[in-house]
Amino acid sequence: MTITVGEQQVLDASISPEVVVLYHNGSREPFGIIRIEHPETIQAVDGKTLQHLLRDTNTDWLRLQSVSLRQIRARLGFEKCLRAARGLVETIIDTTGREGEFQQAARLLEDYLHLPNLRERLENILCSPTTPIVVSLDEVIKSIDQDTTPIVHELLVGIEECRSQSGTINLAWGTLPVRIFGSREKRKYLETVLTRLGVFRRLAQGHDLQAICDGLRANNPELAALPIFEQVMRSWQRDLPTGTTATTAQ
Repeated sequence: MTITVGEQQVLDASISPEVVVLYHNGSREPFGIIRIEHPETIQAVDGKTLQHLLRDTNTDWLRLQSVSLRQIRARLGFEKCLRAARGLVETIIDTTGREGEFQQAARLLEDYLHLPNLRERLENILCSPTTPIVVSLDEVIKSIDQDTTPIVHELLVGIEECRSQSGTINLAWGTLPVRIFGSREKRKYLETVLTRLGVFRRLAQGHDLQAICDGLRANNPELAALPIFEQVMRSWQRDLPTGTTATTAQ
């Protein structure tokens, strides 16, 4: 069953890259969902299905309060564009040497990269353990037309410069024992949050882990409040390459 809600009605929402869970403003009881494939449709679903979605600890839920349906749909549209841009990067890498297909993908990606904040979010993903770039991009970069797709060129040059360091950082993350997270699900959840916040990217670019953690505590109290956060950060910094980190929580 579908639900009709006014575009300017004030709501609360929990947003993931795939689905939005809607609440009446100030309520803790969800009443519907919007899926990325059908952003114009609000589905009424039973409480069991909604609770299953919210308990999915592999999903990085972002809670928004007092926003309009128009703003919510815009955010979901951004996530859809981000997913498309990630796919275009894969196409560009896979079609190097096939001029027509390669340049078409590059031009489409160039358009997406003009969207506010999309380039940074895409860089966060490309430097993460979940979807890392593990092959050299040298030949890809040489094939990019800098006149027509300059932002794509800058993006790939930056990713290539960070690629070696990203591999070391992600390896150190991957070797952390599951026991310090509490479960594989909690490990995956924290990884998705740190990816969204750009932690893996900023480390690969040479930022200090102490400064990154200080910023996370100040701007993301819900993350800093996680019991595993400080222990995981301390354990991770011990395995990171010298010069990448400073001592984190004391």
